[in-house]
Amino acid sequence: MTATSNQLAKLRIFISYARGGKAHTWSEQTQSHLEQQGAEVWRDERSIEEGNDNWYHSIQRGIEKSDVVVCVVGKDTDQCGWQEREMLYSDRLRKPVVALRIDDVSLPFYIQEKQPIEARSDQQDTLDRLTRKLAEIFPALQNRTPNIAPPSENNYTQTSASPQRRDELTYLNDLINKS
Repeated sequence: MTATSNQLAKLRIFISYARGGKAHTWSEQTQSHLEQQGAEVWRDERSIEEGNDNWYHSIQRGIEKSDVVVCVVGKDTDQCGWQEREMLYSDRLRKPVVALRIDDVSLPFYIQEKQPIEARSDQQDTLDRLTRKLAEIFPALQNRTPNIAPPSENNYTQTSASPQRRDELTYLNDLINKS
C-alpha cells in the first residue's frame, strides 16, 4: 500500500548517505519519495549550490534546520567520514534519526541503538515503511523546541573562552539569527 500524499507536509528531513554506489541511488529515490509525501528534504546534491566554497557550512545548516535525519546505511557507510560527522552532529543536536539499512551490514557505532527500516526486494514497500515511521514520529516533532538556542552576548564574548570557541559561537549565533 502506497503512503498517502502530503502525509509528511512541513516535515524537514536531512538525508545522510555515503556518496557513490547503492547508498547514493537509494538516497535519490528516498528524497523523491519523501518529497512526494510533502516533506521538505535536504540532500547535498540538490541543496548545495554548485561551486559553493562553504559547502560544509551548508551541510551543518541543513542538519540544524531539519526535524529528523534519515541515515542510509550501506556497505560504504563505515568508510564515509562525512556521513559519520553528519550523524555525530545530529546526535549532538539531539535530532531524531531513522536508519534505513540497504545492505546486510552492521549498524555503525554512532547509531547502534536505532532499530532500522530494512530494505526489501520491493523498494516501494521499503519507502512506504520509512514514510510510516516518519509519520509516526512527526506529531512529537511538531512540539519540539529548536535544539540550538542563540547564545547570549555573554556566552561568546567572555574572555575565558578561547578565540576559536568565541568564533564558533559567533558563527552559530549568526546562523540562527539568519533564519
